[in-house]
Amino acid sequence: MNQHPNQHHQSGNGRRRQEKEEVEEPFDEEERRELYAALMREEPMRRIEPSNGKWQLSITETSCDPSFLWDKLEPKGKVSQATRRFVTKDYVNPNLRNNCIFCNGKHKPDECPNVVSVEDRRDILALNERCIRCLRRHRDEPCPRKNQGECYYCFDEDPEEPKHNSSVCRTAYIPEHMLESNQ
Repeated sequence: MNQHPNQHHQSGNGRRRQEKEEVEEPFDEEERRELYAALMREEPMRRIEPSNGKWQLSITETSCDPSFLWDKLEPKGKVSQATRRFVTKDYVNPNLRNNCIFCNGKHKPDECPNVVSVEDRRDILALNERCIRCLRRHRDEPCPRKNQGECYYCFDEDPEEPKHNSSVCRTAYIPEHMLESNQ
């Protein structure tokens, strides 16, 4: 059976892959990383369209199939700056087993609306002798959770910055109104 070189195949795990004969990649590495970051932030993706033989991102936003990202999920460099998400001050997540380590509220540490400043969060960790990577109490020892997921804001790629939990990432953008409301 002859197939068009641009035709997709279903693999056993349900992911689509393109024929190996296809040479041109629709995106370069930088575009792939930006789209991956947008996908992780659950932002709407832009539709992909060929134009004059080259792939481009159209202005029309739609929820496109991000299957082209599945082959290379690990970005190789800095991505566009992600905005930290916060919950409202009265938010309660009854499904969480542990309270926020920064304010003892029922929300994830990264979404804490009460302690917004990254430096304040790091000070709380130091004061309570907690690990900057896993947020547990073994601050002066190497973190036993070496395989814990990387920071989803900076991917732990800054050699000057130790590996850290996403809740204390200095790269994540914090909206000004959040900083002002916590002063």
